[in-house]
Amino acid sequence: MSKKVVDTPIYVDTYKLVGIVYGLRFSIPKRDRAVLGDRILDASTAMLVEFTLSYKLRGNEKVVHTDRFLAHFEVLKGLMRLCIDKKVVPGKKCVESYEYIQRIDDGIIAWRERIAREVRSTAASNNGRRSGMQEQLRGGDGIMNTSSGSAP
Repeated sequence: MSKKVVDTPIYVDTYKLVGIVYGLRFSIPKRDRAVLGDRILDASTAMLVEFTLSYKLRGNEKVVHTDRFLAHFEVLKGLMRLCIDKKVVPGKKCVESYEYIQRIDDGIIAWRERIAREVRSTAASNNGRRSGMQEQLRGGDGIMNTSSGSAP
């Protein structure tokens, strides 16, 4: 039986982070809630959507949705940092979220590397012909570049 997306560690941690962010939103003063609180909640829920799509889709679409997840994740981290720096939310209230942020960060990096291996494997089975996804991994359109100096 195949594993469901809701059982994956990245999804579980992201879901828990959404719950924490939802609670945090109410501790943000009303004047900042729409600007910061709502955007943090939007970014975290978008992460759930993008990971679900990345998990369920194949090929190029998997790469695209993983990169979108990473973009929303960076926005979330930046907004949370801003909340602490501007003292909109006490740092103590964000401590619990950092555990999940670190676990998501580690998990999504491993997920991204796995996708890169799948792409290379698929490209190798194309008898030397490059697929569109392999071109993207080489950095052709900037979606994802996992090479370390040399093209695959």
